[in-house]
Amino acid sequence: MNITNLKSIALIFMVIDHIGIFIPGAPLYFRWIGRLSAPLFIFCLTWGFSYTKNKTDYLFRLYCFSIFMSILPVITQRIFTFQNYYATIEENFFRTLLTIGIIIYLIELYREKSIKFRKYLFLYIAWQIFSIALIILLLNTTNMNEEIAYILATVFGNILLLEGGIAYVVLGIVLYLCKESRKKLTWGYLSFVIIYFLLYNLNIVNRFTYFLYVHGLSVLADLIDFINGAILDFNWLGITGIESLFTVNYQWFMIAALPFMLGYNGQRGLRLKYFFYIFYPLHILILFYIGNVVFNT
Repeated sequence: MNITNLKSIALIFMVIDHIGIFIPGAPLYFRWIGRLSAPLFIFCLTWGFSYTKNKTDYLFRLYCFSIFMSILPVITQRIFTFQNYYATIEENFFRTLLTIGIIIYLIELYREKSIKFRKYLFLYIAWQIFSIALIILLLNTTNMNEEIAYILATVFGNILLLEGGIAYVVLGIVLYLCKESRKKLTWGYLSFVIIYFLLYNLNIVNRFTYFLYVHGLSVLADLIDFINGAILDFNWLGITGIESLFTVNYQWFMIAALPFMLGYNGQRGLRLKYFFYIFYPLHILILFYIGNVVFNT
């Protein structure tokens, strides 16, 4: 399978997942299937970035579309003023891919021993610290709501509130470093899924942040939660047992993406440059409309 084939498969899994989000009564296993989508798109990015001649143009394109996706929820909620939404638009995978792409770019500069590496790395870290501190300061000292904070996080291009959190950024680094070898790819991806399962599916992250709250370190707990892009839900602390692996904690199903990655033949395939950029917001808008308008009439 080439990159185009893999992207098409990931696209199908993504649509199935979003049907599970937006359409009332959709089977829960739609969400299981959707767990394969993000890893495959990230895998395609790690190879596609290598094929791209103008990397800055590629990153800028992701940046522009990520801003559009951050504004889209505001637009839709101004147009459709329901008292209760079945599902709101919270998806912005462009931001996650952008962050992964920037880090891959820095890794490539390091491998090439470019004189730009240290300067770009310093500027990126400094900008991340400044922009995160600024948004947190504004949230705590002004009437700025999380909707505006989310848009600002996108405009600043920082790691706050990424879809999938920091975990997906780590996954992007793992896939990039292991992509040249099927053996490394297998062990690297399996190791990531296992660690991810232990940290999130067994609620280690939630339990740790809960510990911080109990001991009066709520600011640190909020910061970890904010950067991770999650919403603390301490009701999950009591969820245990095999059944939760299929009802709530089904992220482990992303392991099923590995055979598709191993089936990659090293070919680029067709260049559908803007197809995904257009399809992604368009299908979300259509499903949002069907789920909230059609099913509410």
